[in-house]
Amino acid sequence: MSRRSDSAEIHTASERRFSGWKKIRLLGGFLMLFFFLLLPAKQISAYGELEVLQFQGVRSYTNASRALELANQERVRAGKKKLNMGTQLQEDAMKRAEEIAVFFSHVRPSGESCFSAFTNDYSKAGENIAAGHENAGQVTEDWMASRLHRQNILDPDFTEIGIGCFKADGFYYWVELFGRESYGGKGKTGNKKVTARVVAEPDCLNLRLDVGEATEGMKEGEAKTLLVYNQNTGEGWDGRLTLTGTAFCWNSSSPETAVVSGTRGRGRVTAMRKGTARITASLGKAFARGTVKITSHNWREKVTKKATVFQKGEKTYTCQSCGKVLVKETEKLKPVLKINVKSLTLTVGQKTSAVRVTAARGDRVVSWKSSNPSVVRVSERGVIRAGEKTGQAVLTVKLKSKKTGKIKATVKRGPVATEKIQGLPASISLKKGETCRLAPRLTPLTSTQRLLYWSSDKRILQVSSKGLIKGKKKGTARVTVTSGSRSRRVTVRVYE
Repeated sequence: MSRRSDSAEIHTASERRFSGWKKIRLLGGFLMLFFFLLLPAKQISAYGELEVLQFQGVRSYTNASRALELANQERVRAGKKKLNMGTQLQEDAMKRAEEIAVFFSHVRPSGESCFSAFTNDYSKAGENIAAGHENAGQVTEDWMASRLHRQNILDPDFTEIGIGCFKADGFYYWVELFGRESYGGKGKTGNKKVTARVVAEPDCLNLRLDVGEATEGMKEGEAKTLLVYNQNTGEGWDGRLTLTGTAFCWNSSSPETAVVSGTRGRGRVTAMRKGTARITASLGKAFARGTVKITSHNWREKVTKKATVFQKGEKTYTCQSCGKVLVKETEKLKPVLKINVKSLTLTVGQKTSAVRVTAARGDRVVSWKSSNPSVVRVSERGVIRAGEKTGQAVLTVKLKSKKTGKIKATVKRGPVATEKIQGLPASISLKKGETCRLAPRLTPLTSTQRLLYWSSDKRILQVSSKGLIKGKKKGTARVTVTSGSRSRRVTVRVYE
């Protein structure tokens, strides 16, 4: 941002009666000539047509003191008396420095002359303004290089000065106010953070809405902070001023797409669904607008922590478009207990470990119990053993989650006959020389009758007593599986 020093202004007591007139000072030889330009007629009544702006910044009294030293050095070099920093005039200058941060001109943001900012009456007064200079040396050098600014600084009629230095959004704003009379006082030093309050006509404002990345696309559920700033429309200066303390009214053209709320100069927009919405921050007749675009996330889901019966889990969702990561908690698993049989038939003295208990993740078997241990006993590992006498018993299994299940066990004398043979395919294809194992399941699983296998053509395929078949020669043959009175056939095609 380039530096800017505006033309100096001068005013005499006799001219103050002409409200709404602007005075420019010209120098011709040693003759000082005054003439007037009529400002556009506009009546201002008790801020009736004005808006109130509030923003944060720093009043630098230290920089102002340094600028006074440099100005007085120039006056001494020119053979003039030193200026005194008036206490009230310095506060007036600080106020003007805040005003030119909004509207860089000798006309105040309210539409009034800059001389209306003087609290005390002066028979002759002047003003220098500048923006963008980093220090007192820079601004004094530029002012002294300008004929009209230099005339104000060196004017022998002036005895009092008020210097304002205000920093906002990284820029320094400088004001020198001059007066013929001296009201006394002493300039301050140090820096002071302030919330500046400036009244302005809507016509001199150029409000903008900083929507940032929201214009390129927000994702559903995402929220962003919006800032309102004023782009200075003064004479040759376009610095930006963020209005973080101003009471704006916020509105969304499509609340179902994007909802907006705000306090002072900050808005908070939340994306609701895919689409676009125009966000408006209004201040009376002045307003700032910006468009936000809402796009959908392209989530990839990953389980990063598995839930158990006793502990919640976690899923991580990563958007493949924007990289946003969400972590969501998953609920605990409900206790589940499944047993592969509802009843058992055993012959006296028989033992089995074929009973399988399935539980949800994290859960486990903590105990087994038999209602009639003299008939059937069950170990902690679930091994069931029939006694030497017949009868019935109820076996109860209990999980850590306190979920329980029951099995009805019957003990009889004599073999337990096979009722079904399951788990066999109707046909299979087998390459010559390869093997395949059959895995039949018997019902009841406590059947005491053996499984037997044989091949219809041993030249084509062989089968072992454990159900392992091997292709020997191209062709088709059948494998017969029997247990007691039950049998099943599997057709096997051997190919080369």
